Amino acid sequence: MSSAFASFRGKQEPGGLKRSDSGYESMVGEDEDHMDAGNQKPAPQASSKVTLEFSNYAHVDVKRRGAKASKRYDFNYWGTNYFWKRMVKKGGESREVSYHLVNESTTNIVAHIVPEPMTPAQAEEERAKGGWVPPCSLWISDEKILNAGTTDVAE
Repeated sequence: MSSAFASFRGKQEPGGLKRSDSGYESMVGEDEDHMDAGNQKPAPQASSKVTLEFSNYAHVDVKRRGAKASKRYDFNYWGTNYFWKRMVKKGGESREVSYHLVNESTTNIVAHIVPEPMTPAQAEEERAKGGWVPPCSLWISDEKILNAGTTDVAE
């Protein structure tokens, strides 16, 4: 997951503004090959915000905040602020990265994403397949969310 969230790293623009690429600016069509150097668009800049769309048509803007050990990914869902907190557990030569979803107003952890344990051979097989997100488990630990009676809890 840390590789997936690595794309949130932003670049500060002059004047404190941040550039957000909608995807259209970074598309290069075959017909544009004939453009001279003066008319070419600049390379797309990394953004600290990603918009996610879910099957219930909800749009959520996830924003990366902090650096190194204090990284977190903030978003608002139906009027409640949440953030994914990245946790690294080191034990000898092993390192486990997990994410915990925190309700910002209560500071309660409401969900967890934890990578599935893999042997070194399984991890190498995943890398050979080009997997950039390891197999993970997601579970919701907040009873209020589980008992809310909605069908889109996992989203």
